[in-house]
Amino acid sequence: MMRLGFIGVGTIAEAVITGLRHKGVDNPILLSPRSEARSRRLSQTLSDVSRLGSNAEVVEASDVVFLGMLPPQLAPVLAGLPFRPAQLVVSFVANTPMARLAELVPGPDLVRMIPLPPIARARGPLVYYPQNQAIAALFAGLGEPIVARSEAELGAITASSAFMSSYFALQNKLIEHLTATGVPPDQAQAYLGSLLLALSETAVMTPGAERAHLVVEHETPGGLNQRVRRHLEGQGWFDVPAQAFQTVRQLPPETLEN
Repeated sequence: MMRLGFIGVGTIAEAVITGLRHKGVDNPILLSPRSEARSRRLSQTLSDVSRLGSNAEVVEASDVVFLGMLPPQLAPVLAGLPFRPAQLVVSFVANTPMARLAELVPGPDLVRMIPLPPIARARGPLVYYPQNQAIAALFAGLGEPIVARSEAELGAITASSAFMSSYFALQNKLIEHLTATGVPPDQAQAYLGSLLLALSETAVMTPGAERAHLVVEHETPGGLNQRVRRHLEGQGWFDVPAQAFQTVRQLPPETLEN
């Protein structure tokens, strides 16, 4: 049974570990000592999860090593670690191409992966590159697997995932607007949360060829939805996300902090 090592136990690593255990994956899991509070909590609350004394110990004892540090930390953290050609190294590190990873970790097979927080509940997309049978088997059932065809495609998908916090900021603004009209906060949150969930489910369940029709199917000519959409279009609202994604795709890895 493969031993899974995690160097850098941050929010995403915790979500992955929680998801693996949630789905009954019982491979031994070995944690680096940072972050200290999170690694101690996971080792104390989940079965067969051990907190080791150093990154080197994790590498020495693991068959698969997951990298979960911030981009500026990658080179100093990996320097001198005893990786082996027989290992598989999976990087969660944003905007760091395979060529750079191969310089820092020569020898092992490499995979880049974009796990997102909902993986803790076995939900959401799980994008990786290139195809790897061990990863496909290990993460089966932990979300919607998407194998990128190239690093460029992986980069585009990574950029689009940067909309997560903006989604919640938008939801919060909608809730604030509703409560400003006098609706109790709990009712406003329940209504908008349920609405957005239902709309997301509709989008997922609709075949790609039919998805373009969802806009007109959810508005009446001259009605409220159409008026709001046209107002937002007039403000250039729907063009802004793509512009933001393009900007973050061009950022060098060493400038990224999350």
